[in-house]
Amino acid sequence: KSESKYGLEDNKRTGAYAIGILIGFNIMSIITIIAALSIEKTPILEDTLLFLNIITILVSLFYSFYFFEKKKHTYIFEKYQNESFKKKKIRNIYVTLYIILSVALLYFAVYVGRENWIIEN
Repeated sequence: KSESKYGLEDNKRTGAYAIGILIGFNIMSIITIIAALSIEKTPILEDTLLFLNIITILVSLFYSFYFFEKKKHTYIFEKYQNESFKKKKIRNIYVTLYIILSVALLYFAVYVGRENWIIEN
């Protein structure tokens, strides 16, 4: 009895939440990369980056909760419910690639931010 009362629907919701969070991290990563490459190093920059990242995370989370509370994700699941096995495999490959590229983008943003914004004493 480790499965919840919602069963498969609960797994779909969890996956949708995970993708929503990844989208938020992608937005944050892109903002970080753009800011790191276009803003000059200053001591105030760390506070600015922290504030910018917190705002981006909060906006992404609120948008995700709004999207899922309004049940807009069920439309997507219903749309692809009756597709063929081959199309499901291709879609799963795309989702897996998206997850891998999202993690790579996050690591790249951290690397670029660290290389461009560390201030030597």
